[in-house]
Amino acid sequence: MIFFCILFFISFILESLSSNLFKEFMPFFILGVITIISVSKLSKNRIIILLFIVGILYDLSYTNFIFLHGVIYVLLFYFAGFILKGKNNFFAMIFTYYLMVFIYSLVMLFYSIIIFNVNIIKLITIIGKSLLVNSIYFILLYITFIGIKCLTKNIKLKRTY
Repeated sequence: MIFFCILFFISFILESLSSNLFKEFMPFFILGVITIISVSKLSKNRIIILLFIVGILYDLSYTNFIFLHGVIYVLLFYFAGFILKGKNNFFAMIFTYYLMVFIYSLVMLFYSIIIFNVNIIKLITIIGKSLLVNSIYFILLYITFIGIKCLTKNIKLKRTY
């Protein structure tokens, strides 16, 4: 659980830095952590509470709303868990990640059109340009997750001897 809290904190910081440093970039780093955490065998109640808190912190830091991202992150967690069903196959996880990015973008697009009257074409090009960097982050996150999982498995095996 501490590992995922650290990942959420790193992703939270990277979302603010990347969107401020690079123009026309949309970070989906927290969605990558949600995809990875959906196949973990941690308590679902703790994960939901953690996601809701991260969503509220995200809203308080970057938007003017309180519960929008908290609810979205919890719903995306259920969605990823439904699609993956405990499988940690790389291709299934990257497909789920892209699907979550698409759904999140659609929700934010509809929300932005209603509230802020945003241009759809510009938003689609921003998402397309930022998908490569987000994919690299997800791949590094997946490799880290598999590495930590193997390390903890080896530590448990050494303790049994």
